[in-house]
Amino acid sequence: MSKNLGLRISLLCVALYGSMAPAEAGDWKTQTSKDGKITVHSKVSSMKAANGDEAPLIEYKGTTIATVDFAKCVAVLLDVSKHKTINDDETSRIVETVSDREWIVHYDLSVPWPLPKSDCVAKMTYMRDSTGKVATIAFRAAPTKWTTTKAKRIEVYDLTYTLKDLGAGRVEVSSVGKSSPPFRVPEWMIRSAMPGTVSDPLARILQLAGADSQAAAK
Repeated sequence: MSKNLGLRISLLCVALYGSMAPAEAGDWKTQTSKDGKITVHSKVSSMKAANGDEAPLIEYKGTTIATVDFAKCVAVLLDVSKHKTINDDETSRIVETVSDREWIVHYDLSVPWPLPKSDCVAKMTYMRDSTGKVATIAFRAAPTKWTTTKAKRIEVYDLTYTLKDLGAGRVEVSSVGKSSPPFRVPEWMIRSAMPGTVSDPLARILQLAGADSQAAAK
C-alpha cells in the first residue's frame, strides 16, 4: 500500500487485504511525519453503517507550522484542480457553484486494480474570520448532489482545513476530519497507513504554496 495515497484511498486499499472482522474501538494515538514536522492524532472506533452493519470510523487531526505565504496557502486550497495532487486522486473538479463561497466538488479516486472504481462528492465551504487571519475550507460528504455513476461512492467524509496567519511569514496549517469506508476493515491495517495518510496532504499543500524547507512542526 503506497504511503502516497490519500486517506480515502488508503481505506479502500486496506480492504483488499483485510478480513471482515469489525474494527475495535481504540484510543487517540499521536505520531509525527517522517521528517518530524507534522503531528498527527488519530483514532479508530466503530459506527453503524447505513445498512445497519458495524463499520470503522476513522477520526484524525493533523497540524504543522511552516514558513509560507498565507494567501498562497489559501489559494492552493481554493483551487479545486489542485486537490487531485493534494489527495492523490485521479481527478478533482467543481461540478456546481452554489455561491461565491460554496461549491459541490467531485473526485475520481485513484483506486488500484482489482478494487472497483470509486468517487467522492462533497460540499466545499470557504470562510474567513473577522480579522482575515484565519481561513477555513471545509468539506462535507454530499453523495446525492451529483449524478450517480457505476463508481462506488464515499458516503462518510468530513474534513476541515484551518489556516492561521501567525505573522512574520509563518502559518499554522491543520486538518480535522473523519471518514468511514463502506466496508469493515481491521484496525491494525488502518493504523498501518498512519500517519502518512494525514500528514502527506498537509505537506503537499505547503509544497504547492512554496513553503520554506525549514518549516517546523508544532
